[in-house]
Amino acid sequence: MAARFVGAQLEIESPRPLGYVLDAFSGWEVVSFDYRESKRGFSVAFEYTGAGASTDPDAQIDVFCNVVENLKEQPRAIWDGACRKTFNLGYEIDSTASCFRSELKPQTVDRIAKLGASVLVSIYPARPPDPEGEPA
Repeated sequence: MAARFVGAQLEIESPRPLGYVLDAFSGWEVVSFDYRESKRGFSVAFEYTGAGASTDPDAQIDVFCNVVENLKEQPRAIWDGACRKTFNLGYEIDSTASCFRSELKPQTVDRIAKLGASVLVSIYPARPPDPEGEPA
């Protein structure tokens, strides 16, 4: 395996409750999880669940950007006032990897910047195969 992209998440932290943002994301092939109170207010993470984009970070970020760019007044005000807006790109890597590269298109980076968000890369160790034969 060496290394592989496992998915993008959009993480938001805001001093205001995120209910309007949660509502705005419904129906966009994304799920929310880990909605909770945080040190600075409220936080939530969204994950893309649509088919066919699991190996393409640009495609997953594109969906998140489409949602944010189309937010109505109240959820957009919450987005604009959020203290953290992060696209977290997750990768899994095992000990056979010598070099792994993953690139975002300039258009993707531009959209992220225009939305006032940042990019975080998370590297996870590969999970060992399940002795019962189930995929890891």
